[in-house]
Amino acid sequence: VAEDVARRESAAALARFNETARQAARAAREASEAASEAARTAVDRVLNASRQQEAVVYAAGVAAVAWVNETRVAAEASLAARAARETTRLTAVASADAALVD
Repeated sequence: VAEDVARRESAAALARFNETARQAARAAREASEAASEAARTAVDRVLNASRQQEAVVYAAGVAAVAWVNETRVAAEASLAARAARETTRLTAVASADAALVD
């Protein structure tokens, strides 16, 4: 009888241990899944921030290229205006010289 009681108690203790082990494994699996999800979320946020930063850098580059182009166009326009003034001056000088010769 004592052996039967010991066996039942041992079996009950083993069943409790197995249930506790299953619960611990389930809790560990859930914690691992939650940690994985948190890591995926963090990676997504970093990637999104990186993409946003790339977009800002790209936009700054486009703005810089536009500024350089505008500056170049303005410089070319200034040179063309200077050339036009010089042409006008030389034409006036040539006309004055021609008037003196006549």
